[in-house]
Amino acid sequence: MPPSPAVPFDPAMHLTPEEGKQYWDRYVTGDWWGLRTLLHNWGVDFNLDYFSEMAGNISGGKDNFSGYAKGFGQSWAYTDQALFGIDLDFQKMIGWEGGSFQAYFTKRTGDNLSAQVNPNTLQLIQEVYGRGQTWRITDLWFKQTLFNDLLELKLGLMNMSQEFGGFYAFPFENLTFTSGITGNVAGYSMFTWPVSQWGTDLQWNATKTLSFRIGAFAFNDYWISSNYYLRLDNPGGTSGAVIPFEIDWKPKLHICGKDLPGLWVLGAFGNTNHEETSAAAKAS
Repeated sequence: MPPSPAVPFDPAMHLTPEEGKQYWDRYVTGDWWGLRTLLHNWGVDFNLDYFSEMAGNISGGKDNFSGYAKGFGQSWAYTDQALFGIDLDFQKMIGWEGGSFQAYFTKRTGDNLSAQVNPNTLQLIQEVYGRGQTWRITDLWFKQTLFNDLLELKLGLMNMSQEFGGFYAFPFENLTFTSGITGNVAGYSMFTWPVSQWGTDLQWNATKTLSFRIGAFAFNDYWISSNYYLRLDNPGGTSGAVIPFEIDWKPKLHICGKDLPGLWVLGAFGNTNHEETSAAAKAS
């Protein structure tokens, strides 16, 4: 049977026509008259996602449009993100065991309420606004699992908030409570979604609940500049590397006859860059 709405979809699943209809009917565009299930079973999955956030200021703050402090709030802002992507399962396509590929492109538009009412907020009110209102290559990587999924190796353009220091769910609009906390606070040391960098990520699944992972990413602050939003090359100015390490533990707590899943993460990272962030990147 297809997964329930609360369970993430596994692209490796093989769906029968009936299972495909039950699953894909929960999506806006449905099963495409059976084509979506057929493509999935061939190893091809398309992704189209739209996400928006609207926020308003009830009172206080500074109105940057008129230039004076207001005693009551009338400001509001709307921002959004569109994602276009494709997942390829090489095992289904050509019999390449453990091989997969992902390409995701994002487009952000809209306005930032923080800039209107208080430009000095610690974190963005609308988390989806960050890193420029532009197109970006957010993911473009190849993944290979080895030794019955004991090792997972990933190479390509990746964003570190997906690989390290990320939450599996982030139900809040404020940036404080979203994925990639390290990059959100230290934004010029570790770049997070939707910015990607060339890098590699190696994960060792020691047990079903315990894993160790280490990565290495080229540090180049021009990646956050809009000048490099859709480029595949490595722009000049690489000044070091970001090397994160993480231990993930996923225990289950048995309460009232149910196994409740948990996630404990311990990690650290280093950045070998010793140069000042460029003006071009800061202006993006």
